[in-house]
Amino acid sequence: METPAPPAPDSPVRRSRRRAAGVACYVLGCLLGVVSVAVAFAAFGQALHWLAGAIIATVLLLMAVASLVAAEHFFVPSVADVLARDPRPPVVYLRPFGEDQALTYDIVSTGETTTAITAKAEDFLLALNAIGPLVSIAEPNRWARVGIHPHGAYRDFIGEGDWQARVQTWLDQAGMVVLAMGDSPGIEWEIQQVRQRVAPQSLLLYLPPRPADAFTRKGRHKKEQAIYEHFSPLVEKHFGLAMPPFSASTYLIGFAADGTPVMAPDAPRKRWVFTEHGRVANAIRSQLGAVLAKVRPDAQLDTYQIAGRPGLWTRAIAATTTLILASIGIGLLGGPTGAVASLALQAFPGLMLTAGWVLLARYFGTRWVWIVPIALGISVALNIGVQVYVQIDPAAGFMLLRSPWHQLAGSLVNWIYAGAVLAIGVALAGRRAGNC
Repeated sequence: METPAPPAPDSPVRRSRRRAAGVACYVLGCLLGVVSVAVAFAAFGQALHWLAGAIIATVLLLMAVASLVAAEHFFVPSVADVLARDPRPPVVYLRPFGEDQALTYDIVSTGETTTAITAKAEDFLLALNAIGPLVSIAEPNRWARVGIHPHGAYRDFIGEGDWQARVQTWLDQAGMVVLAMGDSPGIEWEIQQVRQRVAPQSLLLYLPPRPADAFTRKGRHKKEQAIYEHFSPLVEKHFGLAMPPFSASTYLIGFAADGTPVMAPDAPRKRWVFTEHGRVANAIRSQLGAVLAKVRPDAQLDTYQIAGRPGLWTRAIAATTTLILASIGIGLLGGPTGAVASLALQAFPGLMLTAGWVLLARYFGTRWVWIVPIALGISVALNIGVQVYVQIDPAAGFMLLRSPWHQLAGSLVNWIYAGAVLAIGVALAGRRAGNC
């Protein structure tokens, strides 16, 4: 059977239409969010109809979120467009579709509420984008198309009856294949195709992680051993390997050119990792680097980019900023309109500067660079808070502006910001842009 051709990039007309639809949905979502805030403020001012107003505001807010999610569906680049811009062979990720379910690794207390830290199995493999675009076939249903992207591998959306032919196409093009072990019905067919079409040194077996759900190292060790013993028979059955006894979590197995398995060494214990998610991410990243150093010495995982993610962050920050400023402005409508406009004009440049440095910090991938956006964010939040206080209580607000504590805090933040930027300049001195 002849394998189908890879997906063709979108035409310029279709691409422009998708972008226009994304912009329309994004603007609509922001407007609905602002209207929901206005309705909420108006509802709380009514003694009799506040419940109806709260319900309407909630519905409008949900519609705003849905519109923003729809906008991201139009903005996300297709697999074909990504490959058209990136000439490197793709890294193909094959997995049971059940691995697309996000698992909860930590529950972090954030004051009166809690925040769950979740991740899918593929989220720990994003560093493979340094070798080539990480692509996978989406689950063939409509719900797989819904969501804010990109959060993982680039998805190839196909019909339900075409997935095997498309897998063969991707395997023939792949520079590397990551096969997640599992109990899905199609795993044996995928393994057969991988062994026929992929060179041994271009294959990685992935034992997907699971949350340990344990408070002690001993409890976590038992859970990891159970996961290892669950996947080991599958690896031994399909690849003829004799898996060693469990000593520590094993997530990745590579192969030398002659088919000899390359096991990842035990992940080194790193300090300052306070979450289960961080521990698993560090372990997988360490094992990934160790295995690739033996089977693909040319692979460098230090830096990578994901198409569409900077735009996603920028739009998310812009939408959040719009809602915050709308809330502040509507709350201050009792005061002069010029004050609201002045506050917005002062806040936007600082927020834009902070957002830009967030993207730069993510690009550099160095923790200390985050000092800059953090310092800027503190400075912007401090200025916005003081300006709002001035509008609420002018006398006390102006007294706060003249307070030595406020001036000291502002000066300290500015010094931290200036020092961090100077340190970045010194670190990059003598380097050309292509080497950064």
